[in-house]
Amino acid sequence: MRTVKIVHISDLHVRESSVDELKIRLAAFLDDVDKVCHVPDFLVVSGDLAFSGKREEYDLVDEVVLRPFLSRFNLDPRRVIVSMGNHDINRAKVNSVI
Repeated sequence: MRTVKIVHISDLHVRESSVDELKIRLAAFLDDVDKVCHVPDFLVVSGDLAFSGKREEYDLVDEVVLRPFLSRFNLDPRRVIVSMGNHDINRAKVNSVI
């Protein structure tokens, strides 16, 4: 029986001002993932990917987190599971509708 290896990331709260620190932390995280499970089967990213649900923040999540992870482990994007959190809503747009 084969073991399925799942890596879970949560509460990234990505925003422009956090990118430099996030890159440093992500590099260390990727090294740890490589040591512990070598090649994961799935990546689960849950809750609060962005800081305030803005398009630019999701672009940064893709650029700084998802692409490097997928590239490092040669993981198919279809093996990424995303679940949004309360910070993943652009409140300015929601409040303007309400």
